[in-house]
Amino acid sequence: MNDWVTWPADILLNVGGVVASCLINKDAPSFDTVQMMSAILVLIAAVVLVAYIQTLWVRFKQSGQDRL
Repeated sequence: MNDWVTWPADILLNVGGVVASCLINKDAPSFDTVQMMSAILVLIAAVVLVAYIQTLWVRFKQSGQDRL
């Protein structure tokens, strides 16, 4: 019923799990903590990207015009 509410958290935790598994073993007792910290960092990066996407796009387009 509320699947649409939980899928963003599920995606974040899956990405956090991939990042955390690169850092520590999945059997480690602190894996859940590292997974959540990684998910929070991914969330922060996504929010920053969304907040500055317009500025980055304008700067990218201007740098292409300077080359011509």
